[in-house]
Amino acid sequence: MNFRHYWATLDYIPEDKSIFWYFLWGILLGGSLVYAIFTFNFLFAVVIIIGFIFVFHPDFRKLKSIKVELTDEYIKIDDNEFKLNDYYTFSIHKINERNFLELYPKSFFKKEIHLPLPEDLVEQVREDLKKIMPESKEEPSLLTFIFRNLWR
Repeated sequence: MNFRHYWATLDYIPEDKSIFWYFLWGILLGGSLVYAIFTFNFLFAVVIIIGFIFVFHPDFRKLKSIKVELTDEYIKIDDNEFKLNDYYTFSIHKINERNFLELYPKSFFKKEIHLPLPEDLVEQVREDLKKIMPESKEEPSLLTFIFRNLWR
């Protein structure tokens, strides 16, 4: 029943935005800024300027490589180790052509684990994890789906 899987992955896949994406956000934020100035709502104007920074800053978030080790006892993500017996089920699903492994904790106070999973390991990880915990067939939550697709 012993198993061990290693993989490294990027925390997100960078995508080039089209000119339409920038144009649309520029119109929305620019219009909101003009409205804020004409209504003397300077706090709203500050929030819109911060929005401009988030949308148009080219290197707002740096890519990070994640090293993962999965065994029958624990999952190690970079230097953080989590015991698998603290989790009651797992799920593997695909969002935007990328597979994700999710582990759901037994305790409300522990965090869920969401990790990108390479295509070539999907079936092996699924079969090995089924030996120690049941697989959940639930789709990702609406909040997870929105978060993964927000800046697409």
